[in-house]
Amino acid sequence: MAVLAVLACIAVVAAGAALLVRGPVRRDGVAEDAFWWDKGVRVGTPEWVATRSWQEPSGDDVRHVEVHHVGDPGRRYYTYERRVWRRARTVRASGTVIDVTPQRESPPAERRAEAPGAGRER
Repeated sequence: MAVLAVLACIAVVAAGAALLVRGPVRRDGVAEDAFWWDKGVRVGTPEWVATRSWQEPSGDDVRHVEVHHVGDPGRRYYTYERRVWRRARTVRASGTVIDVTPQRESPPAERRAEAPGAGRER
C-alpha cells in the first residue's frame, strides 16, 4: 500500500515538472494594446495630541514622554504626545492606458512560415 502511495506521488511530481519545463505558450496574433490601472493614496494632516495613560507608550508616533508617580512608587502614569492623522481621506484614480508599447515585428528567427495552419497551438 505504501509503495502505491510513493509511486503516485512520483507520478504527480513528474507530471508537474513536465508542465513547468514546457514553459509559457506563445500566441501569435495577440497584441495587448490597453492596460487598466488603479491607484489610491491616503492623504491627511498629522497632528500631535497630548495624551495621558497608565500604560507606557511605544512606537515611532510618540514624543515627549514623562513619567508621573502618584504617591505609591508602584503607581504611575505617563503623559506624552501621540501623532494622530486628522482630516484623512483617500484619493483614487483609475483608467486605461492605450498603446503602452508600440507594435513591433518579430525578428526573422521568430517568424513562422506563411503556410496555412503553421504555428497554431494544438
